[in-house]
Formats: sequence, structure tokens, C-alpha cells
Amino acid sequence: ADSADGVDGADATESSDGSDAVDGGADAGGSPELITFDEVTTDKNGDSQTFEFTLPDDAYSFHLNGVSTAGTYVTVGSLVAPDGAKLVAKNWYLNPQVGSQVCSICKVRVVSAETAHGALVPSSPDVSVQPGKYTFTLHTFTQQSDGFNAPIVTAVSRKLSAYVLIQRRAGGAPLSSTLNLNLNFTGAGGLTAASAPSDARITKALAKFTTIYATIGVTVGEVRYIDIDPGFQKVESLSGPGNDFETAAALTKDNEPGVNFIFVDTIADSSSPFGGFGVILGIAGGIPGPGAHGTGRSAVFVSLQEIPQQPGQPASDGFGQVMAHEGGHYLGLFHSSELSFGFGQGTHDPLPDTAENDQQNLMYYSGVGQALSPNQGEVIRNNPSSPSPAIPLSSTASSAP
Repeated sequence: ADSADGVDGADATESSDGSDAVDGGADAGGSPELITFDEVTTDKNGDSQTFEFTLPDDAYSFHLNGVSTAGTYVTVGSLVAPDGAKLVAKNWYLNPQVGSQVCSICKVRVVSAETAHGALVPSSPDVSVQPGKYTFTLHTFTQQSDGFNAPIVTAVSRKLSAYVLIQRRAGGAPLSSTLNLNLNFTGAGGLTAASAPSDARITKALAKFTTIYATIGVTVGEVRYIDIDPGFQKVESLSGPGNDFETAAALTKDNEPGVNFIFVDTIADSSSPFGGFGVILGIAGGIPGPGAHGTGRSAVFVSLQEIPQQPGQPASDGFGQVMAHEGGHYLGLFHSSELSFGFGQGTHDPLPDTAENDQQNLMYYSGVGQALSPNQGEVIRNNPSSPSPAIPLSSTASSAP
């Protein structure tokens, strides 16, 4: 599944598994509108009550979010458009041919995520937003896996916060946007907020990231340099209560709007039997990540290790490639093509203009390409920014009984 992955080099392992995104800016129509809902508790089947919100005439995208407790997986359980179209099929996760991780059969592809979940609409040209009333539900569950057999999935009753970010602009979706970056340093590789702006590794990575995103009309705006807890120079766990990923990602709660990148020496996954094999060069908090800072999935982690050179591929030019690939996931992009054996579903992204098995595409599973298609650019530009450093996740708004 592709809920967030490790960009892999020659011997890398995929690591599967909540954000900020394109800062509004003048081109994108400013900060998005925020709708929050009262905290709810899912029932014994893990299902929430039905939430509803109304999309205004000038809306061009929206971002659904659900946040629960550590160790709990969250996903959109259903999503119905104003004309009755079922954008996310009700109870899709009960289909044994689909599984609980990725709804590859849904018009809007959604990915379950631990603790904090996001879903972006539209995330392909096959879906367009409509003004009017949308309804959705959320679902909570836990899962256990030994890495060799299908995970044991258990629906659970959990407290849950929900919110929606709506991006609006007269004239429709923009052709350009600005992306702010929060670069968080643990001291890994000797990098700090003071030293990083002049460090050749960082300037090289930012130049690569900027060049790639410029091809889709996304300009890097403000780049902020932040020191965080040096205890996270090595990320050794990615899942389960108290894991390193979520504990470190939560440190972003006071950051200004933008995508949070956290730089570390190494990334491993002690919760997986394969955690000690290969190299994980980067991992995103979701596809897309959540719209708020300070959740357990509100970051992209980047290892300072170089990308291993693969046969027939040019030598690595730094971790800017990893930043761009994982940032793409965080902003809503799936792998353009997965490994052929995959997980039995979602072997290609939902975008019609990304050629299958195109190794030149930035989002190809191995992460060695640099190209982005027009549809991929639209997805990234559709992703709203956080309207504030920390969204209040227990405030008032309407929800249907």
C-alpha cells in the first residue's frame, strides 16, 4: 500500500503507512476556509456518524481530515457528492478484495493512516467538485501484522475529530501556487537551524526540489529553519503508540503553514520484520498528509543518506530528490506505478497522463525520476494549506445525526 512510503534505492525497502500543503498565496486564492466538527466517538463497528458540509460556488478543492488516538487507523468510510455520486464507496474496507489500506475501487482513492488521515478532492481529473452539500463518514480500526500474512484488522470505537479545508478562488483552480517549507533539524549530520542555510547539502537539495516543482507551476516560497529535539536523529519506529515518527511529527505543532520536513540520520521500522533490511531514505505522513500541524503524521522525514546508485541511472545529486518524491506523497500523489507484485491493488495511480512503468516520473516507486505530469501538478496545486499552525480539533460545526 502507498499511504506513505520509503523512497527506495537499489536495496531500499518500501515502508507503508498525516500536513500542510500548498500555501494559498495570491495565485491560489489565499488561505482555505476551515470547517471543524464536534468531537465524536465511533461506534463498535468503528463507524462515525454522518458529517455534512456545504461547498460554495467558487470552491475548487477540499481536504477531509480525521484525527484519532495513537495506534488507531483512520479512513474516510464514505463520501457522497451533492448529485448523489458515491466518491468513496460505503464500507469499502469490508471488501476482502480491496482490504483496509487503499480504496483502489473508489472514485476518490483514499488511504488509511495511523492517528491522522487526509483525503483530497479532486485527486484526479475523473472527479470534479460541485457546489452543494457533501456528506461523509469516518472509520477507525486497529491492525496487527507479522509482515508475512494479511494484517489482522479490528474495528474499534474511538474518539475522533474531523475537519475540512476548502480551497476557493474565483475563476477556478489556479495554474500556479506557492509552497512554503518548514525544515526541521535534529542535529543529524551536524545540521542545525543556524548552519543549514549555508550548508551545501541543504542548498543543493533545495535547488533540486525547487527545480522539480517549478515544472508544475509551484514556486517555493518562504523556507524556515527550525531546531527540534536532537533525540530524533535516528527514527527507529514508524507505527504503534509512542513510535518515533509520531512523537517527532507532533513537534511541528507551533510551525507556521507549510510542509514540514524533518531531517534525520537514519529511518528504520522496528514494528516490521523487514525493518532491519534495506535503506529507507524518506517517508511521508500520508497520501495526502493531514491539514494540521502537530498531529502524529504532520511531517515528511528525510534521511541524510545518499540515494544508492542503480544500474543505468545517474549518480545521486543529493536528497532533494527524496524531498520532492515524499513531498509529492504528502501533497496527494500516489506512486505512478508500483512494483509489479504490489499488494494486489492500486498498481498504477488514478491519473490518466502518467504512463505506466515510466521510470522518469518523480513518483515512480523507485523514486529515481524527476518528471511530473500536468495532472500531477493539478493534484499538488489543489492541496490546501493549513490556515493556522494548529487547527483546533474540538470546536463547533454541524454534523448530521
